[in-house]
Amino acid sequence: MLARRTTCGDVSCWPSFLTRSTVVPAASRSLGPPCNPPLQFGLRPSPPHSFAAMATSSASSASTSNQETQTPQINSLLVLYPLEPRNLVDKLRANIPNVHFYPQRSAVDYNSTAGPAPVPSAEILANIDAILCFHLYPDLFDGDFLTMTPKLKLIQTEHPLTLANTAGIHATTIGEHALMVTLMLLHKILKVDRVIRKEKKWVGPNELGGRGPDAQLFFTELRGKTFAILGYGHIAREVARLASAFGANIIVATRSIPSEWYTTTSRSSLHSLLNRADIVLNLLPSSADTRGIMGRNEFEQMKDYAIYLNLGRGDTNDQDALAEALKASLEAEDEPMGQTGSLRIAGASIDVSNPEPLPDGHVFLGGLDNMILTPHSCWMSKLNFVRAVDVFLTNAERMNQGLGAINALRGKGE
Repeated sequence: MLARRTTCGDVSCWPSFLTRSTVVPAASRSLGPPCNPPLQFGLRPSPPHSFAAMATSSASSASTSNQETQTPQINSLLVLYPLEPRNLVDKLRANIPNVHFYPQRSAVDYNSTAGPAPVPSAEILANIDAILCFHLYPDLFDGDFLTMTPKLKLIQTEHPLTLANTAGIHATTIGEHALMVTLMLLHKILKVDRVIRKEKKWVGPNELGGRGPDAQLFFTELRGKTFAILGYGHIAREVARLASAFGANIIVATRSIPSEWYTTTSRSSLHSLLNRADIVLNLLPSSADTRGIMGRNEFEQMKDYAIYLNLGRGDTNDQDALAEALKASLEAEDEPMGQTGSLRIAGASIDVSNPEPLPDGHVFLGGLDNMILTPHSCWMSKLNFVRAVDVFLTNAERMNQGLGAINALRGKGE
């Protein structure tokens, strides 16, 4: 089972993602607050920022009907992610007989001239039962993966594999980040802070201005605003819970909301949602269906005072169109707002980009004072590593007992 239905009062919460071909309309009814507390370890595909855990079986399947399959035993673990705090490695070693720690670092996370990270030896690879990682690094292995790791069962029918993720562990961290940047943009914290620091003196509200020469600086409250979310997985449900607590109205675009709530699956329904939204949060994964789904036409459908957040994947939006929309807002700061149909939005918060890291001179790196830019870091809480290790140890114990894994994407699940 890849999705578990849960009920919040009279509202059913279904984890899912939008696709280009099956966009739901802008909801003939808004969604109420999600489950409280949100599901942290539901059975579903990996959300945009899921720290992947691959638990594998060292036992071979029975070749004949009179052979019994052995209970898988997790005795040797390869850790490829730089766990912090480091005592999490000790926690793993207290539960797994052999733990090999070979942290791999990507250019997205580290901008340095450090040499290549050490790689596990062929002997270690030959004996590992499980891997805990962010993703499998294709350049880590200099030979055929199956040959080098005979105890692992790859995703083939003749090599049974249990593949599981840690879906939900980032919901708290990214949910808080989403609310933080939303409030920063609505309350114009960036503008106020930058003006005061530039002037190096006290600058009062009247001097900061607003729209028009005589206007004061006015903020926007989240209460009563329409908060649209693209995708409705673990992270989205946590954002919906938090935003609901501030009094926002939540609407979502997702492909598996019960059809009786909607009347169509046409792409125009996405535009209808964007027309209604004051805040648009993109949590979509990268796929053939979602790449470029927020293009020039979609940004034109947004209100000119709306804000856009992308905490999903960078290639799901047209970055040039987004930059143009933000520049247009800066250039038209004294003009009336409240329209749709023009390529102009008030602000944005971007945690993901295409490519990563951004090259020097990229339009996102300078000149857009109405953008909050973070380097794919909204997930970085130490507690996420604690949760990832706890999920892995739970799966290792369950597999040692012959039980299915939680969050299983492939193989035996709970």
